[in-house]
Amino acid sequence: MSLILGYANKDNAIIMSDGRAGENGSLSEFYNKTRKINSNIILGSAGIVGGIEPFVNHCIQEMGGDVENYFINDFLDMVTFLVSDKTTQERLQSSFLVIGRDEHNRMHTAIIGDNTSYKLETHLVSTPRVLTIGGTIDGKIIQDIYAKNITQYHISIKDCMQSTICEVAKLDSSVNTNCFSVII
Repeated sequence: MSLILGYANKDNAIIMSDGRAGENGSLSEFYNKTRKINSNIILGSAGIVGGIEPFVNHCIQEMGGDVENYFINDFLDMVTFLVSDKTTQERLQSSFLVIGRDEHNRMHTAIIGDNTSYKLETHLVSTPRVLTIGGTIDGKIIQDIYAKNITQYHISIKDCMQSTICEVAKLDSSVNTNCFSVII
């Protein structure tokens, strides 16, 4: 499993992941589960690496030469369509946290995948939003740790997120302390 954290305000967003991939890190302890699609869209993924990479690469191929012109709503429409197929869902067994701007420069957050039964959950960012996916311990514990850290106003959001991943890693063997992030 993985731990993916997201933070967005009206102007900026960051997604951070731990680096463990595979059962007990069998694939890698330094696997980056974040991706910057373009200057408008970032994503993080939790689940089966063998399904995630081909899926994300397929999405980017589908965008063709227009990758830089995509906004979050276009990207989410495509992802929602692709994951509506039951065979794709069986191969993926994963979830995505996506943050990005629409054509009016408004920030949106979204989660779609096995943790939402492949139904899109999206929100327009009007006040700062925090999101989490992944982990094998109770999600409430992860959310409480994140909420405690994100309100530490004397340190940066990125450092708050990194502290959260390090604290969760002490409680959840599916998470390690190697952190990766993408920002828009």
